[in-house]
Amino acid sequence: MPSIMQLPDDDPPLPSYRATNGFLALCTTYALFALYLIWALLPSSILTAHPFLAWLPDQAWTTVVPSFLMVTVLATYGSYLGLMLYNTPPMNSLSLLVDQRSEVPPQRPPSSNAQMRTTTSSSYPNHEFQAIEDGPYDAPIGVINRRIFPPRRRTP
Repeated sequence: MPSIMQLPDDDPPLPSYRATNGFLALCTTYALFALYLIWALLPSSILTAHPFLAWLPDQAWTTVVPSFLMVTVLATYGSYLGLMLYNTPPMNSLSLLVDQRSEVPPQRPPSSNAQMRTTTSSSYPNHEFQAIEDGPYDAPIGVINRRIFPPRRRTP
């Protein structure tokens, strides 16, 4: 026999703190926007006559505040762009190619037969590709450059 004090199982769960904070932020935003519209649209005679609204600044500030906020946002974008360009290394820096998470293949001295060129259409030493095939490594920039830009034959 179920007890009288037992709650039914189909009750919805309580809202999380994020939902509560989000709702409060939404209500506060709407209230501040309504106060801003009242301040901007009511005549100054009504604003000064009412004691609750008498502390608001002059109505000229209704255009200055949004303009200041827009300039602040644009200046923030500009400052982040400048900070990003300042912190970007130059194009000839090795930090663009290798960082602390790079997996560089171990350097192996090429054997005598590994220095021979392959007989296929590739004109690269075998030892370069074998070091990469042994594990999950980043390909060295020299190998990539030789793969993309093959050596040209010089004609006299």
